[in-house]
Amino acid sequence: MDIMGVRSVSDAIAAGRHTVGYFKHSPLAYSQLQDIQLEMNVEPKRLQQDIRTRWNSTYFVIESLLEQKRVLSAYAADHDPPTTLTANQWALLEKTKDMS
Repeated sequence: MDIMGVRSVSDAIAAGRHTVGYFKHSPLAYSQLQDIQLEMNVEPKRLQQDIRTRWNSTYFVIESLLEQKRVLSAYAADHDPPTTLTANQWALLEKTKDMS
């Protein structure tokens, strides 16, 4: 992978972390996300937060984001979160997860 590819993956992970942080720090947004999960018959789960001292926690962040991709997209369609992942970033997260 070239330097631009590494940078793109890093940016996608950063956007994912920002998304997780948004729901972690906003009880209203998290409650709305839970409502969407129930409407879509998706098991209500919290997004996994990254722990810098745990080497595999970034993988769990990626995994939880991908599990909730449809729900997060539905949330973004009805609300205005500070960060949304682009289609390219979602694809990069998928590839990163598959490489593990």
